[in-house]
Parts: sequence; C-alpha cells; structure tokens
Amino acid sequence: MTSHSLKILPLGGLGEIGLNMMVLECEGECLIIDCGLMFPDTQSLGVDVVIPDYKSILQKNIKAIVITHGHEDHIGALPFFLQDVQKPIPIYAPRFARELILQKLKGAHDKHVKVKTVKDGDKVDVGVFEVEFVETVHSIIDSMALFIKTPVGHIFHTGDFKFDPYKKKHKEKIKKIGKQGIHLLFADSTNVEREGASLSEEEIKKNFDKIIAKEKGRVFISSFASNLRRISYLLDLAKKHKRRVFLDGRSMLSNTQIARELGILKSTDIITDNPQEDNLIFIITGSQAEPYASLTRLAYRSHAHIKLKEGDLVILSSRFIPGNERAIHKLLNHVCEQGARVLYGDISDIHTSGHAHRKELKLLHKMIKPRFFIPVHGEYRHLTMHQALAKEVNPRVHSVIAQDGDVIEASKNSLKKIDHIEVSHVFVDSIAGDDLENTILKERRNLSEKGIIFVVVIRNEKTGEVIEGPHLYAKGFLSQKKHEELFEEAKKVAFKYLKQEKSIEELQEEIRIGVRRFFKSRELKRPLVLPIILDI
Repeated sequence: MTSHSLKILPLGGLGEIGLNMMVLECEGECLIIDCGLMFPDTQSLGVDVVIPDYKSILQKNIKAIVITHGHEDHIGALPFFLQDVQKPIPIYAPRFARELILQKLKGAHDKHVKVKTVKDGDKVDVGVFEVEFVETVHSIIDSMALFIKTPVGHIFHTGDFKFDPYKKKHKEKIKKIGKQGIHLLFADSTNVEREGASLSEEEIKKNFDKIIAKEKGRVFISSFASNLRRISYLLDLAKKHKRRVFLDGRSMLSNTQIARELGILKSTDIITDNPQEDNLIFIITGSQAEPYASLTRLAYRSHAHIKLKEGDLVILSSRFIPGNERAIHKLLNHVCEQGARVLYGDISDIHTSGHAHRKELKLLHKMIKPRFFIPVHGEYRHLTMHQALAKEVNPRVHSVIAQDGDVIEASKNSLKKIDHIEVSHVFVDSIAGDDLENTILKERRNLSEKGIIFVVVIRNEKTGEVIEGPHLYAKGFLSQKKHEELFEEAKKVAFKYLKQEKSIEELQEEIRIGVRRFFKSRELKRPLVLPIILDI
C-alpha cells in the first residue's frame, strides 16, 4: 500500500438491500462507513438478525466509524462489532442516530465507546481521511452524505438519499461539492428501477391534510417509527383538525420519546391511556405486518386496549418491503373483515420513498461528474442498472461493480478489483447472543422440512432387558393415527437393534440409521431420528 492508493472493502450492502458496511483503507489506516444489519428471510429459521462478516478487519488499524443515519441497516450491527473488536473506536453519528446507538449500547460497551454528535457541515480528521458531513433528504431525520478527502482524491458517498424540490439547499450543496472535483462516487442504487422522481414529503403532507379533513371517525396511520418528519406533521395536522392523538407500538413510543427529548417533536395533545374517543388519530407500528406490532394485533383482534370497528380508516403509510407483501395483504384482509377501510401506497399517494428514483440519480451524476464510480446499496441487478445509468449520463466515467468481499483499489488513474475475501452472512440468535453456524441452520431446515421422530426405550440397568418400548413419537412427519401400521413396523426395526450387546451410544446410532433407512425404503422423507435409551 502506498500513499497513492486506496483499498475499498464492502462487507455488506452490495448484492443485497441492507447490511451496509464498507471499509476504506489508506496508508494502513481504516475508516468504516456504517455498520448495519439485515432481517432474515423465511428460510433462515430461528434467525433473529443477519450481520456482516467483519472478522477480516478486526485486527486492522481502525481509526473511526462514521454513520450516515439511524436506520437499522446502517447501525444495527454496531453492538456485535464493538463487542468483537474490543478496543476504543470513536463513532461519529448525526444526533438522532447517536441517540438510537446509545440506546442499543446502554450498559454493554460503556467503557470503550464514544459516540460523537455531528451535524451538517462538520468536518472530522480521521487519520489520513478528512470527512465532511453533508445533510441530505431521506425517510429519517439527520441523514448524511459524506464528502471524504483522501491522499488519492475526493470521495463522495451519498448514503441513502433523495432530492426534494422543497429542500433546494441540499441540492445546491451537493452541486458545490461536485465543482471541487470528485475522484470517486459511491451512490445509492435502491430505486434505480423506478422512473421519474420520488414524491416530495410536502405533497404527502397535503394529501394527509385532505384525508383527515374529510374523515369524521377514527383514523389509524401505520408508519415507520423512524420517520419522525412524517410523525411530526401528522401531529401538527391533528392539532389543526382538533383531534387528539394516541401513539402505539414499542418503537413508536421509544422513538418519539427520544425525539421529544431532543426537541425534534413538539408537545401536542397526546393521550396515553383509554383510547375510546371517536375522533382520535392513532399513529402506530406494524406497516410491514411485523408480529406483535400494533396494527398486526389490531388486525388479528389480539390488541389488549383497542378494537377496530365499522367505519374506521386504516392507512399504511410506508412502502411494502419486498418479501413482506403476502403478510401485508393478509393483514389488510383481516382489517377489512372488521368493517374498516384501508388506504395504502398502491391506491393513494400517502407515502413516498426516501431513495432517489432514476431522474434524481441522473441529476446526481450530472452534478458530481465523478471520474470513477461504484454503485452501492442494492441487489446485483440494481448495481448493474445504476452502472448503465451512470454511463448514459457520463460516457467517460469508469465504473466497477463490486460485491461483498471484493477488494477494490483506487489510485490517481485507475479503479480495479484486485482481490476477493470470502465473506458470508453471519446469522445471529440475538436472545442467546450467539452466531448460528451453517450446520445449525441446516438442522433447523431439516426439522421444518422432514420432521423428527423420537424413539424412546426404557431398560433394566443391570440386565439390559427392555422394560418398556420402543415407543415412537413423531413431530412434523406423518400422522401416527393415520399410519399406525407403518409406525408399528418401524418399532420392530428399532427393537431388532436392541438385542445386540453394545454400548448405549452404539445402539442409539444403529437405531437412528436403521429407522431412517426404513422410512426411506417406503419412499418417504427421511425424518431426523432421535433415539433415547434410559436405563433404570
């Protein structure tokens, strides 16, 4: 490594939505951008969260972590990383993200964690890097882009962003940064498939104003608890239309409490108990049909204090995150079955994305005019589409598609892939605090797909004579009542092995293999077999 080259190592966020974590290394010093998690898909049974595979950087000279904003896919892995790195690393984060981080770390890493607040225009020296924080528009307040000066050249990292016509100062500042000459651009690719430009939040506010003005009964609005700008103007609209507000959901109550302490949310007429009034506005969690969230409990009639009724209006003011559509549609059906009406993004303009659409991305590339470009924050198709868009705007730009684990080298005159480090998603059982190995996940998948059979035998400890059993207990396999004869045959197979003079361990292994083979011979799935021999 010379002073004229920079290594870039993405550990998450390139090839998937979420899990954002990137390492910049120059002259032996490392700067980490974000440290996020991802929520598991339905195939990852029993997994609570997924975090980046960062073991390759734990021994490096990490000078600081800079955070672009407070969404979980940008800060959620910090507690795990800080626990593993076990050395003081300064963290720079905008104020709301800082409070969310401190809440996560409370009592766990107090001794060696310093989270410093940054705001628009702040500059911090991090070894050979100078980082300037640039406020942008996103679906969470205090979202930042990063203008980074390095020995190789100037870097601009957009973070998650969009352009809003009502907030021109952000666009003007980015334009000025572009005029300073950008060597390398990292830009958000999430919405590159969407034509045109995203709606302004001001337009969404006007639409909500019209909806609330004409409604006479109760209105339930489910939104992301991190979208404090939207929550703020919903509170203002409630006051305008002489309605009181009831907040519900753990993250909604927690985030709004932090926002009030920071002065972000003004006090308003919020009730905290007995929400029985007919003109209430409920601002609640559950827009993604998350289990135990407020709207989910309402839809399935399990909420302890609130019941939906005929004529209520339920609004989902958020995007349907890919993979959640089926659960959300099912939730909406249950809401409608109770006589409530529903509004959501596909049928009404009551949500706008926090990510730039194609028209906004083209404007970004025109303003920045980078020499080199790496698309970030997206699945592989998003990255390739963003690369094509960049070349359409500026045919001379040199672009590299990187994926998690790729090592990219940037110098004064080149950008190229030089190596690849094997990284994989780290699956975490957050209750136990353990990383889940692939073997454990495989066992869980096998259990879900094939079921399990317990073979229980009780013997005389002295003589080895079978007192009772073998009894077979099947879970998730076949009905023992419907297939009684089959299970009787399996019992005989197990009993055959018990006649051998072997140790308990050897007998259990032979019963396990024998019973599995028996069911396979009947052209059935091979369940997991767990023999239990008790000597008394």
